[in-house]
Amino acid sequence: MHLAEVLRLRAIPAAGVCLEVTRRCPLKCAHCFTNSSMASPEPPADRLLRFAGTLARRPPSIVLMSGGEPLLRPRLVAEIAGLAKAAGARSYVLSGAYFATRPRIPAAIRTAIKAVDHFAVSMDPFHEPEVPRTAVLALLDELLSEGTAVSVQTVDGQAEELTALLRDRYGDRVPVLVTPLIAAGRAADRRHRAAPPTDSSVTPCALAAWPVVTASGAVTACCNEQVVAGAPAPHLRLGHIDTDDWPEIRRRTLARPMLRALRTFGPGYLAARWAVDPESGHCATCRRLPAENSKAAAELDAPFGTIAQSVVAASVRQGGAAAFARRYGVPEYAELVVGGEPAHGPDQ
Repeated sequence: MHLAEVLRLRAIPAAGVCLEVTRRCPLKCAHCFTNSSMASPEPPADRLLRFAGTLARRPPSIVLMSGGEPLLRPRLVAEIAGLAKAAGARSYVLSGAYFATRPRIPAAIRTAIKAVDHFAVSMDPFHEPEVPRTAVLALLDELLSEGTAVSVQTVDGQAEELTALLRDRYGDRVPVLVTPLIAAGRAADRRHRAAPPTDSSVTPCALAAWPVVTASGAVTACCNEQVVAGAPAPHLRLGHIDTDDWPEIRRRTLARPMLRALRTFGPGYLAARWAVDPESGHCATCRRLPAENSKAAAELDAPFGTIAQSVVAASVRQGGAAAFARRYGVPEYAELVVGGEPAHGPDQ
């Protein structure tokens, strides 16, 4: 599975589900927005597996696993990938490659990598003091030689040099997603691209599309780190894996007027309509919004709302992976996400 296939579906509601397999990580990367350590929490394996076992009833297209470092739990990753495959879904795992300095890939980790449909690795100047670049490149060499679908995720700042190196070494066989540095966790005080000011224009939020199962078992409607870490945002809470299965989480994702309104209008427009003082940035403004499902339903049912929903739905259908990366990643590197993809789809 190519990275572009994942990103092309990312804006489609409930087309995927994100699982925070653990928040633990052995690395101490200075830019870690989850502030992960080996003492960080993780959900019990049986709870995650029970939830993953319900995917078959209304399967998503993609099951995305992240952390922390998900490959601290390689058997769990492999089991979830197996359940996803049995349900008709494909799986993706994002790793910091903490194991890459070892002479061989540990057997359990190799099994997990082979079980998923896509292996993504973080690679940037913040990772390199923890896992040398040469070790990650050797890992990519080995996986590519075995036919594994891989990609690199990196952050803005020194991406130009890294992406040039990857292109020289691999041509277009390794797609690259370049994201902004997130000002949270250990990166809270680092320089980063300022969040754009929030205004009242219609700016649909595609990130409220895929549910996120957090390390606590709570399920949120978006991947914003403050929300995932437990910041109060009742309108973004979808349930809990101890009490809700995937079909119910999917139903709420698709049906709740508040989430549909966020995906149609965006938080700035809703804040202006409801006299909520905006914060700097759409995510911060969204966290301030009340859980106003009745008001959101009224916005959606109004003539403008009906038109807006139609326009946004058409845009999502026609949009490609590069369009998603251009909006939510670093725009000047957006085309790198489609490198090596077969010539079909809206990106070609």
